[in-house]
Amino acid sequence: MTCNGPGGSVSSQTTVKVLDIPLFTITPIEINRGQSVRLDWQTRNADSCSASSDPSDKWFGTKPIANGVTKSESITPLPKPPGERKYFLTCNAGSLSITKPADHTLKVHMLLTNVVCSKDGSNFSNCSGIKVVAGSAIWLKDISDPTPDASINSRRWIFTNANPQSISGNTQTVKVSFLKDGEQTATLNVSDSAGATETITKTFKISKPSFQETAPQ
Repeated sequence: MTCNGPGGSVSSQTTVKVLDIPLFTITPIEINRGQSVRLDWQTRNADSCSASSDPSDKWFGTKPIANGVTKSESITPLPKPPGERKYFLTCNAGSLSITKPADHTLKVHMLLTNVVCSKDGSNFSNCSGIKVVAGSAIWLKDISDPTPDASINSRRWIFTNANPQSISGNTQTVKVSFLKDGEQTATLNVSDSAGATETITKTFKISKPSFQETAPQ
């Protein structure tokens, strides 16, 4: 600042230190249990930074920093609890402190859904290889893997243009007949005893029945 007057001018200056976390990202933002994510952060004018998470995860302790330089770390979230994870970075400079959350909340799928199919109630395999004719029966089996130390406690099956249209309770293997040709779906909503819920949908290309004409006897 410079001030001018009849007696002349006088100048003075001061330095303001700005503490900032311009970058704190997480990639990807949705994973299955056992997969890893990468955290990237960049700070300005920080003396030190520390990590925390909610719920408590593998993101903790002092983290390396370099003014204006991006740092990275990969972590594999703990196998439970299911649901979302929030990650934070707290940086300090003298008496200044700032806490910034990662740019996204991480969703960790602990309950892993999967459905296999069969045309005879045995020899279940990947549903993509199953050919289904309208009116014929197909068996579907839930082989979902629940959250560690938990068990599947609820299953609800929903079908389009089928008999039955839905099945509730905790039935692992179901028998269904799609009544119309074209693309039809089977949707399974699963819950486990840890409180995790997931949904999986299988799409089937249903073909028309083929009829063979024979001469009258």
